[in-house]
Amino acid sequence: MKLLLAAPCNLVSNDPELGHSLIGVFHDIMVRVIPGAEIPNNAVLPKEWAIFSKWSLDPGEEGRNHFLVTEIYWPDGSKLSETRIKSLAPGVSPSISFIVRSQGFPFGQAGKIKINLRVEEEDGTDIKIAHEAVEIEILVRIEKDLALQ
Repeated sequence: MKLLLAAPCNLVSNDPELGHSLIGVFHDIMVRVIPGAEIPNNAVLPKEWAIFSKWSLDPGEEGRNHFLVTEIYWPDGSKLSETRIKSLAPGVSPSISFIVRSQGFPFGQAGKIKINLRVEEEDGTDIKIAHEAVEIEILVRIEKDLALQ
């Protein structure tokens, strides 16, 4: 198995005939706040976003159920979340895709949000790691904006 693409974005559209559309791919985000505002370390903006990943399958990996384990970490290293989802179209093509959707974007800490993506494979009753974790980062910048007062 090989990672072809991993990208955080504002929106992912999935069309069975045309494939995927990634809208608003980003690697950093700027949050403007009122000067003097206290922001909790675990603050999350009510903002929808997604992480899209596509993986090529090696011969013999088709026909099995694959799962993506996604771990998201705050800049201070503490874990924000962990999810496990099944592939969009298991075993029907030489590649698989995952869309991890979130209803909130973490902004309580300035710095790099780390996202680990790991693929697991189910073969009968056994679950094994099909691809070791890969890491992507999103830089969160917090700016004090006088115009917001």
